This record gives sequence, C-alpha cells and structure tokens, in this order.
Amino acid sequence: MPALKAALVERVTLQDWRAACERHAQAGGRFCGLFASQGSQGLQANCLFARSDQDHVVCAHVSSGAIDTLVDLFAAAGRDEREAHDSYGLRFAGHEPMRPLLDHPVEPEAWTVAVHGHDPYQVAVGPIHAGVIESGHFRFTVVGERILHLDLRMFYKHRGLQTATEGRPLADGLRYAQRACAACAVTNTVAYAQACESALGLAPDRNLRRARTLLLELERLYNHLN
Repeated sequence: MPALKAALVERVTLQDWRAACERHAQAGGRFCGLFASQGSQGLQANCLFARSDQDHVVCAHVSSGAIDTLVDLFAAAGRDEREAHDSYGLRFAGHEPMRPLLDHPVEPEAWTVAVHGHDPYQVAVGPIHAGVIESGHFRFTVVGERILHLDLRMFYKHRGLQTATEGRPLADGLRYAQRACAACAVTNTVAYAQACESALGLAPDRNLRRARTLLLELERLYNHLN
C-alpha cells in the first residue's frame, strides 16, 4: 500500500470553530463526520474533512458545554450532533429542536417532527422486525400513499462492541466490525479497514479497491433482493 500523510489536526477556539469548518469545505474538503470526545483538557468537539492530499481534523475545546452548530452547513452533521449531545451533553447553538438520537423518550413529540396539513396520519413500524436487521422504530407520516416524513429511532441494543475492542490490536477489532450487523458485514468491514488505513497513513492499491467495490455491490444486491 502506498503511504499517505497522516491527518492534520487543527486546534481552534470556540469562536473560530464554525468559520474554520466552513473554510475547509470551501477549500474542497468533504465533510466526513463530527464527534465529541473527553480528554485530559475536558470536552472537545471534532470535525473531520477528507482532502485529496491530506485529511484534516478541526478540534475545539468546549469549556462552556456549547458550540455553534454545523447542521446548516452540512446536513449530514445532524445525527452526529444529536449523538454528541446525548453521549456527552454537548449543546449546539442553532440546532433546534435538538431531538434525541440515543435516548428513547416515551412521548412521540420529544423525538418526532411535527407535520401539519390536510389529512396526515402516521404509520408506526417496529422496533421488532421479522428479520436480521437491527431493532428500529420507523414512524412514517403519510397522506394517502405519499410519505411526507420519516422519523426513525435506532440504538435499542447496546452490545459494548466499542468497549470490547479498546486496547486490542487492529487485526482483532476486525471480527467485531464484521459481526456488528448481519445485513452489512462487508460494508462494516470495509469501513473499519478504511479507518485503520487512515490512522496508519496507508491507502489501498487499485486491485484492492476493485475487490472491495465488487464485494460491496454483491452485498447491496443481496440485501435488495432478499
């Protein structure tokens, strides 16, 4: 495997957090995720951007427990911010309402989006399913056959996979990634391999990329057909 540069970490202040993330996006960085962490200096917000030459991580210590939202800049940051809020109590100014992702309040109003209009109704599916997929509650708001909105709630099970892999060699962690979901073993395996490669500064060659793509497509077709 050819070597790549390790991710470049940029530490910024709370005031510069949003502007720094926006600057990386304007420079061609692709938003790849946001997460919170607890270190020796306290709570920290982290945002990862993928670049063709080098990945970048923007980090900011959050002593106040609140930081500016990125959800209006990157729609994919929505679930990440909700997870950081549920797991670490990190608040995101401008992300309202902050609907729970990991927590499961009983009242539907606490975790669903209100829909108003002529003759909408809801169809609830799960969280128990007759299959191998993860337990999930899917609440469809519909008018006739038209689906207006979907609220989904996952994380009914906590098997401790992350904790089980901490401190182990990277090769040992592969078996946990492969068994995280019965319907997406290849997907999780490739994602885990890519995370390991990124941490080690490595990149797959053309043949390995082709083999991964083929396996991913076979798994996708299998899931669609079955």
